[in-house]
Amino acid sequence: MYPQGQLTLKEFALSLFALNTSLVPPLWSVRIELLAAAAMPLVALCVKRRTEPLLCIFFFVLSLSVFRSSETLLYINAFLFGALMVNAPGWLRSLCGAPPVMALSLATLVLFRLADPAWRFEIDYAAKIPALVESACAAALVLGLRVRGLEPLRAKWVVWLGDISFSIFLLHFTIMSALAIVLGRLIGSPDLAALALMATTLAMTLPAAQLSYRFVELPGIELGKALLNELRSKRAPLKRAALS
Repeated sequence: MYPQGQLTLKEFALSLFALNTSLVPPLWSVRIELLAAAAMPLVALCVKRRTEPLLCIFFFVLSLSVFRSSETLLYINAFLFGALMVNAPGWLRSLCGAPPVMALSLATLVLFRLADPAWRFEIDYAAKIPALVESACAAALVLGLRVRGLEPLRAKWVVWLGDISFSIFLLHFTIMSALAIVLGRLIGSPDLAALALMATTLAMTLPAAQLSYRFVELPGIELGKALLNELRSKRAPLKRAALS
C-alpha cells in the first residue's frame, strides 16, 4: 500500500527533486537515477581507465553484505552493469549476441523471480538476489541486441518510443491513478475496468509524454549542452596557459 500524500507546496517541491514519493510513488526510482547520474563521472573515469569491473565488484559486494536494505545501492548496480558493456571484450560480445544466450537472458529476466515465492514483486520488489540477476540479464540482453543490430529496433516508431520513454515513466502513474477512480465508478466488471484502464492510460500517456519530451526534456537537454560548452570554453584558456 502506497503512503497517502496531500498536495501541499512542500510535498510538491520535494517531489520535484524526488525527495518525497507520496504524491507519485514511482519517484523512488527517479531518486536512484539522479544519484546514479551524479556518480556517472566516476563511472566514466573508470570506463576510460578500464577499471569498471573493480567498481562493479565493489558495489556488488556492498549490496550483498554491508547494507541489509538499500534500494538505492542495489539498483545502482544496474547502471554499473551497463557501464561494463562499453568495453566488453570480444568473447563477451560474441557470447551475449548468440541467440541461445539472448533467449536465456530474456527467460531469466522474466521468470527468475518465480524460483522463490518470497521474491515475487508483490512480496519483496527489491529482493536482492533477483534484482541483481535481473540487472545482469538485462545488460547482457542489451549487449546482445547491440551486437546483432536488430533492424526492428531501428524503426522510427520504436526510436520515438525510446525518446519519450522517460516521460512515459514519469506521467503514466498519475494518469492511471486518475483514470482508475473514474473508470472504477463507470464500469462494474473488474476485468473490463482493467482492460479499459490499460487502453485509456496508454491513449492519454503517449501524447502527454510527447508534449513533455518536446517542451521539457529537449529544452533541458539543450540547456545542459549550453552550460557544458560554456564550461569548456572557460577551461580552454586555462589549459593553454598551463601548457605554455
